[in-house]
Amino acid sequence: MTLSAISTMTPDDALAALLKGVRCVECESIALTHATGRVLAQSVMTDRPSPAMDVSAMDGFALRFADVSRDALAISDEISAGEPAQPLQSDSCARIATGAPIPLGAELVVPREHVDEAGDSITVHAIRASAARMGAHIRRRGENAAEGACVLERGVAIHAPAAAALAAFGVVSPRVTRKVRIALLVTGDEVRTNDDELAPWCVRDSNGPSVTALFARHAWAAPIVPEHVVDSAAALRDALTRAIELHDLVLVTGGVAVGHRDFVATVLDELGAQTHFHGVAQRPGRPLLAATLRERRILCLPGNPVSVMTTARRYALPLARVVAGFSAAEPMSHPVSLVEALRDCVPLTRFVPVHISAHGNARALITRGSGDSAAVASSDGFVEIPASASGVGPWRFFEWS
Repeated sequence: MTLSAISTMTPDDALAALLKGVRCVECESIALTHATGRVLAQSVMTDRPSPAMDVSAMDGFALRFADVSRDALAISDEISAGEPAQPLQSDSCARIATGAPIPLGAELVVPREHVDEAGDSITVHAIRASAARMGAHIRRRGENAAEGACVLERGVAIHAPAAAALAAFGVVSPRVTRKVRIALLVTGDEVRTNDDELAPWCVRDSNGPSVTALFARHAWAAPIVPEHVVDSAAALRDALTRAIELHDLVLVTGGVAVGHRDFVATVLDELGAQTHFHGVAQRPGRPLLAATLRERRILCLPGNPVSVMTTARRYALPLARVVAGFSAAEPMSHPVSLVEALRDCVPLTRFVPVHISAHGNARALITRGSGDSAAVASSDGFVEIPASASGVGPWRFFEWS
């Protein structure tokens, strides 16, 4: 199928085709201390009620409801957190710490600041005594979660609250998906690394660093080591064959259009790859190509820097998330509105780099094409404006991070 024949495909249709049938990587068990940012591969159930018994929600005094208005109620015991409690003696109260177990017989807790203490006895302030209620300041057994309740579903990244839940319910070695191995092939005879002496007809490689940076903050992705490939069908064929053997998915930048030095589509056909699409009605990044070879997804991005970083964020990151085992390809985000509407209206989906103000409004950054990485450097992400649409939005926003 030619590039022009399917150029009406929308970004959402292209992403759906890219993700269809994708399998996630295998699982492994790791120490909880090393699991931050990894993708949970198990649902987490409580191994006991939370809390495991009735406990005090305040520092204060545990007593019977009938004794709340008594003068000089004796303090018969002191209960600390982490220790068992003895039954409450009659006609008395117990000094109690936050998180300490409620003694048998106690029906409420009065905060310490609501009483007058005199030696070994207390008197509850009259106004507090009149407003007292049964069960006040007691956290009941199982009120957070019953035993066997699901507190975490699989397919989410382990962040601080998730780590707290895992620890609280005894999961010291959670099951997570292993790190996704991503190959990045940067094509182009003109491309040089920053260590090379640069002639005027050459360019420094910015695609490798930009794609690497996109994934670097994600603990579920293994570090990416870009590989430069010259514009040669044989070199590309060898590089693709090696990459497929060693990685879970393969990203290629450049060589994906229809020029006489663009070998990606031809080489994939020769290798027997199944092409899912070649061309999306979008700007930048129209010549995007997706294929599968030996059960490995290959996503080929246009070579211009802005096209690469935009399509990598719009397609490569969601693809990698699904391979990593996330339950959602795209993290939740909020639409944003432009401060000023763009003047032009084109029959293509537009990805427009924006800077987000402190008030949450988006200011479009003016670029001079998909090679203008200087203009995009200060952007926070981009908005997606549907084909033939105009106005200030709100539009879908894709943050770089």
